[in-house]
Amino acid sequence: MDSNHSAPAIVITVINDCASLWHEVLLGIEEEGIPFLLQHHPAGDVVDSAWQAARSSPLLVGIACDRHSLVVHYKNLPASAPLFTLMHHQDSQPNATPVITRHGWSKGSLFGISMLNHRRTAV
Repeated sequence: MDSNHSAPAIVITVINDCASLWHEVLLGIEEEGIPFLLQHHPAGDVVDSAWQAARSSPLLVGIACDRHSLVVHYKNLPASAPLFTLMHHQDSQPNATPVITRHGWSKGSLFGISMLNHRRTAV
């Protein structure tokens, strides 16, 4: 599947109605002025969904999220090697703020995020 969306945008796949968990990330993308297209899927593997989103994105970048993780992928990376993954951890206390932990960076980090004119910041 090649890039099939005409407007330049990253494709974001939301799995199992989890957008509210990642609301701040989506707001940050919007604040940076990066155009995006949301797709909703009832189920699926988050890494594969991010890679498929990247393959269909004119900007070659795809994001997928579920209730546990958010994955950023680049079209030219292997399907099993996303650019990075953010994990969602909920504190055991009621109304606690979620903690987001950044996991490993692949060699794709050299070109993936900078391609979007996005400054890399600590999450």
